[in-house]
Parts: sequence; structure tokens; C-alpha cells
Amino acid sequence: MAKRRIKSKFLQRKETESSDGEDLTESLLITVITDLLEEIKRRWNTIHKSETTKIEVALQFQSLLAHYHPHIGRNYNEVIILFIYVLCKDRNKFDFQPNEIKTWWPITDQ
Repeated sequence: MAKRRIKSKFLQRKETESSDGEDLTESLLITVITDLLEEIKRRWNTIHKSETTKIEVALQFQSLLAHYHPHIGRNYNEVIILFIYVLCKDRNKFDFQPNEIKTWWPITDQ
């Protein structure tokens, strides 16, 4: 579903924005990051209401980050890690540390 949303938003933006490739790429990246942050919040709201274990939460976020990683790359990892950390800390459900969250990103050659 997220891939379909990414593609449809890409096509919408392609039609409405200038043909400058850099603007389009930046706009698409912003859209993808926004989608990821919204998905993190949606999943957290579901997790927060359930009897999910810490390991299950980590696996869910690993899967989500692996899905979005090809679209985002490593440039925004720290911001997203901080977003997840603050969300978890504010809700006092799980005690994830930023270094632990960092391990959830897929390992890639750089």
C-alpha cells in the first residue's frame, strides 16, 4: 500500500510541478519522508494500544525502515531515529535508545 501511495504521489507531483528534475527529486523525497513519519506514528499508535513485546516492536520498525530505505538513503537516518526515540520515550511504553534504533536500518554498502 505504501508503494502505491508513493507512486501515486510521485505521479501527482510530476504533473503539477515544473520539469526541473532537482525540484521533483527533492519534492518526492520530502513526500516519502513525510509518509514514513506518518506510518511510524500510525504503527506506534497501534503498538501502544496492544500487548506487543519490545522485540516485536523492533521487528515492525525494522521492516518499515527497510521498506523506505531505498527511497530515502542514509541522509535522514538520524532525524528519523530521533523521531522514533522521542515518540517511544514520550509514551513511556518501551525504553529504546538511539543506538538501538540505529541498528534497525538495513545494512548497505556505502
